Amino acid sequence: MAKIIIIPNVRGLSSSMKESESYYLCPTNTVMTGRYHKDDENGQTQYEYATLRAVDENGKAVSGTITVEDVQWSSPVAESSSNFNVPSNRVIVGRQHKDDENGDTQYATASVKFNGQATFVEDIIMSNPITESAGIWFKTDGNRVMTGRRHSGDENQPTTYYSGIITTKEEPIREIKVIVSLHPDEEYFPMDPLDFIEKSRFRRHNKGDKDDGYSKIEGDFVIGSDSHADEFYNIPVSVINEFYSPDMILNRRPGDPKHNASLSEVFLQPQTEEVKGDANPTGNVAAFVYSSYYDDERDGLHKERREYWLFYGYNKVRIASHQGDWERVTLDIYEGEIVGAYLDQHGTTKYYKASELELTKSNGVQTLKVYSAKGTHATYEKVGSFNKTGVADDVTGNGKTWEITKNAKHLVVQPWVKYAGAWGEVGMFVDTTGPLGPWYKRLDFPNKSGF
Repeated sequence: MAKIIIIPNVRGLSSSMKESESYYLCPTNTVMTGRYHKDDENGQTQYEYATLRAVDENGKAVSGTITVEDVQWSSPVAESSSNFNVPSNRVIVGRQHKDDENGDTQYATASVKFNGQATFVEDIIMSNPITESAGIWFKTDGNRVMTGRRHSGDENQPTTYYSGIITTKEEPIREIKVIVSLHPDEEYFPMDPLDFIEKSRFRRHNKGDKDDGYSKIEGDFVIGSDSHADEFYNIPVSVINEFYSPDMILNRRPGDPKHNASLSEVFLQPQTEEVKGDANPTGNVAAFVYSSYYDDERDGLHKERREYWLFYGYNKVRIASHQGDWERVTLDIYEGEIVGAYLDQHGTTKYYKASELELTKSNGVQTLKVYSAKGTHATYEKVGSFNKTGVADDVTGNGKTWEITKNAKHLVVQPWVKYAGAWGEVGMFVDTTGPLGPWYKRLDFPNKSGF
């Protein structure tokens, strides 16, 4: 049976209510698709809800019975530090809040069934930030429903929303395997970004002057501090994630061509010897998945580009080494099958057709094997030597393997995803400074930087 998509049908609005005394539950068999708020906790909040309808992947109506069942309320969380995402394969159908930003917020979630069968929620994305008090509606697009919301601080701080697509068939991520072969002499292995943060100081760059260090005790940057005391390490990820660019287009990476000149530049700085990574990464180190969809001009087909983002603690090359290293393998997928792949190589991305890749299929499962260059972690389609840097060849080989699809997590819900600074210390040049994170370099990002 082909995949069926459950999308918003007829949308309606709740009555307005005072935020500090608000309680809302969507009507029977409807789900939440939007929210509006203006001013502080005494201002008005309103919700948008929608009935649902079923369509096939070509948008043609499909008959059937859709129900919204098993409503459950989440545990209370302080509004000023809330980051709520629905449990797996559920959607938001209600919200309640009491008092000001220090008061508790709860969400009602439910499961959606089609002809009595459970559905799945996939392709979760995050909205651009909206200042909570601004009186601006957030509404999902024509295919999505609300699945989460994040807010920090008071009403003058931003709110972001999560939304996903309801389908009757789970995206076949497990039907594809991707294996990255590391070089036999690799020194710096895949690493969990949270481990990198834990081992780092968080710093504010001052061009031509001493950089500042963030202190957990002070709760702020200490001017000119280069201290290695414990209070300057393992800064809460919630603090680091607040250093984004409000337009979510520019960034805060020191020296980046597309940094936001009106905001401070920030970076993470570990001790290099502390970021060797995990020599046995399969199942232990996650890859981070983000999908977008496009109409391929080459053949007119509607395809998925599934990006797997991979993190290493250090990029080692004869010159131009740097702390932090985000690499990417992107699958070009049509009807659940790999038809090509984009491989990242030193700030450029090269496309390979399926016939050019080491791609096998057994028992209905496709397996793609790619090769990570020694030190630089640039990704290639085969074992060999590749002159990409103009300085030293990239060399790949058959060393330890990393099955990145065995532990794949959605990028958009990671607690560090909005961080717009550098993942690594400031170097002498822009390409020896730690890179930007994947959110600002994904394929559908409107203003990508090459670093």
